[in-house]
Amino acid sequence: MKKAQAYPTNLPLMVYMDLKVVNQNLEVMAESMVKSQSHHANTELVQELTENTVTGGVAMINHHLAEMWQVTEDILMHDWYLALLASAFGNLVFIDQPGELYRQHSDNVLGARTLSKRFKKWIRPHILFAVYWDLIKNSQKQARHLLQMPLSQSNRELIEAFVTIMDKPMLERYKTLKKYGLRKNKTFHTFVFSSLIITKFAYKE
Repeated sequence: MKKAQAYPTNLPLMVYMDLKVVNQNLEVMAESMVKSQSHHANTELVQELTENTVTGGVAMINHHLAEMWQVTEDILMHDWYLALLASAFGNLVFIDQPGELYRQHSDNVLGARTLSKRFKKWIRPHILFAVYWDLIKNSQKQARHLLQMPLSQSNRELIEAFVTIMDKPMLERYKTLKKYGLRKNKTFHTFVFSSLIITKFAYKE
């Protein structure tokens, strides 16, 4: 609460914490879900456009941010969309402490990543690339909602660059990635993301 009170109440605000990942026996699998999945927590719009680090169960929003949530279609996850709004129009704040235990279930779709889940995707590359592209395209659809709102000029330019990047020629896609710093949080994930965007490998309209 003290962290939240340090920010102006007339701007959208989301404050969120980390989680400890545990198995069904409550044995710790990862001390930090944020660091194990994404290397670092997002607090900026350019980071949150392509990758979410917010978990709703350890997040708090103010009334101003809640009032901005007017759509439900083409939203990947409610916590991701609220984080986009907060980072675009107000403040997205991370507290580097675990707020709860996150129990990893074997059938989680969008939960904490495990080595077994990653391995299953790598041995079926066609599924892996389909998942990557679905995430990219769906995150673009999600970001488009913000273009209907009164964004700052710089944020509007950033979001428009992200949601239209696949309509551009190869060289322009490369330049757009570099100009706006569109990336993932981990180096390898950024390599895959950038390579797919530039080459359109396995891309389907």
